[in-house]
Amino acid sequence: MFLARKSLQCAPNRTTGVVATLWKRRLTKSAVEGPLEPPLSTKTLPQYFGEDILELHSTRPALICRQELPRSHGGPSLRNLDRTGHLAWDFQEFDRHINSLARGLLAMGVQKGDRVGVIMGNNSSYAMLQWACANIGAILVTINPAYRLTELVGTLRLVGVKHLFVVPRIRSSTYVRTLSEAFVQIRSQHPGEIQLEELPELRNLVVVDNTESEKEDLGKLQIKSVVDWREILIWREDVMEAKVQRDLRAGLDKDERDDRFSQSGFAYPFEHLKQRNLDRAMYAPYREGCPVYVKCLLDRQQRLIVLCRTGIAAGSPIPIDLMKSLINKLNLRELTNAYGMTETSPVSFQTTPADPIIKRVETVGKVQPHVKAKVIDGEGNVVDVSKPGELCIAGYLLQKGYWNDEEQTQSVMKKDENGTVWMHTGDEAIMDDEGYLRIQIENAMTAHPEIREGAAVAVPDPKYGEVVGVWIVREPHTRVSREEVRQCVAETMNPQNAPAWVWFINEDGNPEELPKTASGKVMKHVLREWSQELAKKNLGRTDPASSISSSPVMSKRVRIYTAEDVAAHSSSSSCWISRGGKVYDVSKFLDDHPGGDDLILQYAGKDVEEVMKDKLEHEHSDSAYDMLDEYLIGRIGTGEATVSDDWEATDDFHPDETDEDRDFEKNQFLDLRKPLLRQVWESNFSKSYYMKQVHQPRHLHESARLFGPSILEMCTRTEWYVVPMVWGPITAYLALRSLFQFTGPLPNFFDNPVLPMSYISSIPAESVAKFIPCFLLGNIIWTLLEYLLHRFLFHIDEMLPDRPVFIVLHFLMHGIHHYLPMDRLRLVMPPPLFFTLQTPFTQLAYVLFPVAVANGIIAGAFTFYIGYDCMHYALHHTKLPQYMREMKKYHLAHHYKNFDLGYGVTSKIWDVVFNTVLPV
Repeated sequence: MFLARKSLQCAPNRTTGVVATLWKRRLTKSAVEGPLEPPLSTKTLPQYFGEDILELHSTRPALICRQELPRSHGGPSLRNLDRTGHLAWDFQEFDRHINSLARGLLAMGVQKGDRVGVIMGNNSSYAMLQWACANIGAILVTINPAYRLTELVGTLRLVGVKHLFVVPRIRSSTYVRTLSEAFVQIRSQHPGEIQLEELPELRNLVVVDNTESEKEDLGKLQIKSVVDWREILIWREDVMEAKVQRDLRAGLDKDERDDRFSQSGFAYPFEHLKQRNLDRAMYAPYREGCPVYVKCLLDRQQRLIVLCRTGIAAGSPIPIDLMKSLINKLNLRELTNAYGMTETSPVSFQTTPADPIIKRVETVGKVQPHVKAKVIDGEGNVVDVSKPGELCIAGYLLQKGYWNDEEQTQSVMKKDENGTVWMHTGDEAIMDDEGYLRIQIENAMTAHPEIREGAAVAVPDPKYGEVVGVWIVREPHTRVSREEVRQCVAETMNPQNAPAWVWFINEDGNPEELPKTASGKVMKHVLREWSQELAKKNLGRTDPASSISSSPVMSKRVRIYTAEDVAAHSSSSSCWISRGGKVYDVSKFLDDHPGGDDLILQYAGKDVEEVMKDKLEHEHSDSAYDMLDEYLIGRIGTGEATVSDDWEATDDFHPDETDEDRDFEKNQFLDLRKPLLRQVWESNFSKSYYMKQVHQPRHLHESARLFGPSILEMCTRTEWYVVPMVWGPITAYLALRSLFQFTGPLPNFFDNPVLPMSYISSIPAESVAKFIPCFLLGNIIWTLLEYLLHRFLFHIDEMLPDRPVFIVLHFLMHGIHHYLPMDRLRLVMPPPLFFTLQTPFTQLAYVLFPVAVANGIIAGAFTFYIGYDCMHYALHHTKLPQYMREMKKYHLAHHYKNFDLGYGVTSKIWDVVFNTVLPV
């Protein structure tokens, strides 16, 4: 099963940064074993720290915490690496603090085997706790800081935490306050004597506030049972607890070593991850973190980063594109990629700086020393190299099992015929003939620009045994669909690896975030449980038939046509046909067709599915279908129709809200969950399909977004009352100016726009008599313009060029209104749009008429325009008197029954004149 030891040539230890293993011959099966030299250390952690660290590196930097003061723990004075601004310990000083805490834990009643819970970020107390617990045989339980109260209590109870160490706050989570409000009895109980029915094991609550940022708030809570961290440290070395500590340390079981501090110290640039804190981390030559952390570093790449050189990107599978960006943009030339699970800590595969760049960005490297790995099929057989399967890991790094969950342990940790226990990771992987491993589906998903994180698990299936299910975290303000997730995997990998189930985090009632350990690793066993429950309810299933990406010729942004588009290309110069919903341009194939071009031209512009299968005509071979794929240009859209001749208007009509997910997956037109304008500009549909879809009304509870940025969005949304507020004063001014001009000359507007309002009472009746016909003429002109603009500009459907720029203009002017007719904020014209439309007409009026007449006509037209826009809003959204109720039915029929008739909004008069009345 594995390569023999003699087939491996071992270079110096990986910890020296040199490649550990070079294969002498190529693998044929996906099974490997890491080098066995040097042997594993059997020292306990305290032994290793004392003999391998302190004796050799006692004065070297061990721990640096930039957010903490040098003596935040009290105790004797320190060298502090000669730093005055922040905490900086060498290994000797770090050891002194570890021992003082170990003695303090014993004095507090912590015994060997006790569970010590910890909720805190990266600080010196956390580092001390790790080693102090190891010194006395206590079990450190790191708890996810993101847990809500119910999750926190459930975990503490499940694990049996006896001593809980917490910081007062991480981001918006206030742990001490939350616990004291949920369990008020701890306010009056004494340290070491906490008694809670919900947490029967808990005895101590220790608060760590090294920066004293929450001191005032903690004081207000008045919790007697709380112990201050500094109070438990015992600095004297001649106390009874020191002897107990030495005895416990000597009696600890042998364990593998932890080389966290083997050659260099550890720096905590910040306590927990915040964007503003990242600047502190940009100057270290070494970087370690999970994908979320390194993604944030990339977001801050404009900062000085020239000191970055090496690091490990791990915690969960790292997207290939992210690895490339880390190397290219963060100058991490020696960056390595690692793969592991909490259950197989720390990592089982890792690249090295010496690996070829393509291996460092596209794989997670080779197996680690003393680790076995294999890739198996559904029946447990090791697959050939370059074949996908489930990754299994064996070796010293396996966990003992899931705490108090034997069933889950047995389901993923299985012995083979040789007695070797294998962890079945649930990750889809491919191993090449050199032993490099690729984690498959996660990389395929996170290559999509709208997917921030993805996790794949196996889901039981009655037909196939197991199928792929994936959990997706979208990028902010994006709405990638289930079918897009399936398609991006199918196009990158074998189509059979495309997920049959897709679930989105924090949607459809799903949890708010991926379940992760405190170190950021996704807990796959939890995801498997979630997946099985949702699959039983048939929630999240994808539709394989809706994706046509299995065709190798079909592009990701395939163009969408209508049947009318195909029918329009029915000549020898442009011959299109359709088959199975796909569209082919076979114009260049006419002369090469074995049956002659006449045979194809009989079916030009038509569907050829049946005739190609017809044995009487000529049953085509598989090669004929393959050849046809060479001429593939798109597919026929399968959009649903909302507009119908059977639609009937009612007084209380209100459309049902559109299911955004289903609408996009069904119609493949515009995704209502994303900004619309860019989608129209980058559209992959023909003008014919656009016209067909944009006139099928949708309805959303909230106004749809045209742009991404909110500041631009404000310019596209207009409340109805803005129209009279903006154009009302302008209209009144033009009317008064006309009256004054009929009375006598006025200065040019640009010389002096102010009207002589003191003479308004002196305007003669003759001037009013001249003004009124002009004003009424303006009313009539507007009603005609209303009809003509609506019919011949807003509905310029047939004459509109099939170009993105013209489709975008159409969508902005009127298409969006027909697409979302009940959008309250897009029922009246934004002032900039009306200003643009009115300019040529008002300028024409000044050319054709005297200025007094022109101003009167424009005032009359503007008055009716204001009435038109306000009435347009009312027709969609208010209760109306009888005449307006009839016009409401008439206008809504234009949207929902026949958009090629019924252009009048305020009246039907011009529809009668031009014979475009819409029967309702």
